[in-house]
Amino acid sequence: MRTYTFCCLCLLFSFPLHGQEKNYSTKYLKSINNTFLCLMDKSTGFIFDKKNQSWNVQIFKANDQKFILDLDKRGGGIFYRFGSKIVDRKKINSKCKKSRKTGFVECKGWLGDVQFSKESNLITHSFIYGYAVDNISIWNNMSLTPSVSIGKCSQLKLNSK
Repeated sequence: MRTYTFCCLCLLFSFPLHGQEKNYSTKYLKSINNTFLCLMDKSTGFIFDKKNQSWNVQIFKANDQKFILDLDKRGGGIFYRFGSKIVDRKKINSKCKKSRKTGFVECKGWLGDVQFSKESNLITHSFIYGYAVDNISIWNNMSLTPSVSIGKCSQLKLNSK
């Protein structure tokens, strides 16, 4: 009888046990390989003069231009404003992919065009949508004025636990 019980126990523990372990998804964290905080150093562009109804060259304050660049292992990802809500992040962003030609990460979308070098951590951001619209009511809105900015990104070390 002891031999029979011993054999049954050996058989029971020799097969893998399948418990009811609940898996919680960390797909988003696993898909993002690198997260960068990008701060613009210099920014210039054009501003619409309401009084003269013409465009003038303007230097903008760059210190309030902060962005996040989330990249996966292949160089694809998303570029969005630092501090934006998740809902806004999904609507107002630029989608990124690694260029085979230049080796840069290039982003395009509602937030403008971006070129980023992972080797130097330098970034250029251009937003040209505002001028091409040819609509004075949009031109009067400062946030849609055409601009080009340069800056530097720092990789963030996120704790995924």
